Amino acid sequence: MAIDKITTPGVTDDSVTLAKMAPGTDGNIISYDTSGNPVAVATGSAGQFLKSAGAGAVPSFATIPAGATATAEFSAYVSSDLTINDATSTALVFQTELFDPDSVYNTSNGRFTAPSDGKYFLSSSYWTYDAGAFIGAQNIMFYVNGSVKYRQEFISNSLRFQKFDSQLNVVLSLDSGDYVQVYAYVDTNDGGTLNIESSSGVYQNIFSGFRLPT
Repeated sequence: MAIDKITTPGVTDDSVTLAKMAPGTDGNIISYDTSGNPVAVATGSAGQFLKSAGAGAVPSFATIPAGATATAEFSAYVSSDLTINDATSTALVFQTELFDPDSVYNTSNGRFTAPSDGKYFLSSSYWTYDAGAFIGAQNIMFYVNGSVKYRQEFISNSLRFQKFDSQLNVVLSLDSGDYVQVYAYVDTNDGGTLNIESSSGVYQNIFSGFRLPT
């Protein structure tokens, strides 16, 4: 006699294999509907995520909202020595990129340009060396659209440093098309020029950033 029904007690744990399940659609996920019955969640598109609709609703695939992930990431460093004049604000150009997948940084003029409205984390550092004198003041600044926005200042007139590092980390609210540049200001007691030296195996003079997720 053919068996047309198996009760639950007749099914032992772990006895139903994948081969015994009915065929489905590639990419579907098994869930439960509002009645508690098994249901297939329709296949989503590449890059989507499975989104819960809470109790009493079937989950679904959804597109990641714009701005929900960090973007516009870049990092560049000084690969050729830069010369800055004494007591003069000078725009720094970090000539070589470590990465810049969205092409938001310009190695010719040192500008990072925001591709969309949002908040951006930006970080930069540089160090100077004056063998024949001492550094009286050293600033690092972020200019936005050609005007100074943030400044980190160090004064060492009494300490007579010959080498000093400056660093600035900020979160900026930028509109699409706004551009940011790093500026240096160094005041010495000899009125000469200073070098910001290129990196040699260590990325010591660098400009980096990314757009924060919203």
